[in-house]
Amino acid sequence: MNKISINEIKNRIFVKHGNEITIDETTYVNTKTKCRFIDKYYGEWFAYPTNIIRGEGHRDREQDKRKSTCMLKYGVDHQAKNKTIINKIVLTSKSRTKEEKKKSKDKFKKTLIEKYGVDHPSKSNEIMAISREKRRTPINDIKKLIYEKHGDTVIIDESTYIGKNKKAIFIDKDYGSWISYVYNVVRGSGHMKRRKLKMEATCLIRYGVKVATQNKDIALKSAIGQTISGLVYHWKTNEECVWVASWEREVLYYFNTNKIDFKWQSQVFKIDDTGKTYRPDLYLIKEDKWVEIKGYFRKDAKEKWDWFHNKYINSELWNGKKLHEIGIMVKLK
Repeated sequence: MNKISINEIKNRIFVKHGNEITIDETTYVNTKTKCRFIDKYYGEWFAYPTNIIRGEGHRDREQDKRKSTCMLKYGVDHQAKNKTIINKIVLTSKSRTKEEKKKSKDKFKKTLIEKYGVDHPSKSNEIMAISREKRRTPINDIKKLIYEKHGDTVIIDESTYIGKNKKAIFIDKDYGSWISYVYNVVRGSGHMKRRKLKMEATCLIRYGVKVATQNKDIALKSAIGQTISGLVYHWKTNEECVWVASWEREVLYYFNTNKIDFKWQSQVFKIDDTGKTYRPDLYLIKEDKWVEIKGYFRKDAKEKWDWFHNKYINSELWNGKKLHEIGIMVKLK
């Protein structure tokens, strides 16, 4: 999930609420996770940031606002206290008799049979088509929305357009056609290749690399967020070494205990022009050796390791058997 910076969140809150509401920065994770807000008159409460930046406020403030509106409109603090409104609600909700309901239903059926030859709208393809056409956003409006987001770089294949919540074919003038939900494209989503280049450009500006995880600090934060992970400090440099899964942890503890000089996930190697990279687990300084600690390979990890091992002959794969051989206590399954 993309995280909006805390400064951007604060700016958006100020635009909607002025200085009445502030966010507790220490509790902010992302826009979809609740955090603490403070209303200078009504105190603190927890809410989703995405709701606050859209205008939602403290529940007591919202309640007072509704009361104030009712006072201005009806002279009472709740519309249920106004007799005129209550009478209207009673009159409009008055139940019809069974005979009246049946008469209305029969009349409706008769009209359908005369016009379409069916006694229910769902039995007529013509009626359903008309209904869909009335509900869907006109294609000209869709084209206008696409132009506002993408300019002349993206157009829609009109013959594939069914509705805003359905998939259609789109054409990017540089990268060709792709299929996507219409509502995603009108919100700003584009061709996957163009999105990738945009993300790479953003990462280059922010972190100096094409992919955020190629930055060591970002990679460490990502690893810490995984289910089985932890942090160990290098015995010599006091550098943070994040381990993922127990074998990496055992290796780090072994090196620290025995004062073995090493570098932990210190370098990223570029595999090819597609942006693929490889980061070995550690480098043994005295032996001039790269090491990958792995029990089994996921997805394209084996392919990356084979590429690296062929290019750098001073590299080793440490599995459970190897860890036993060198004296690191790891139970074999």
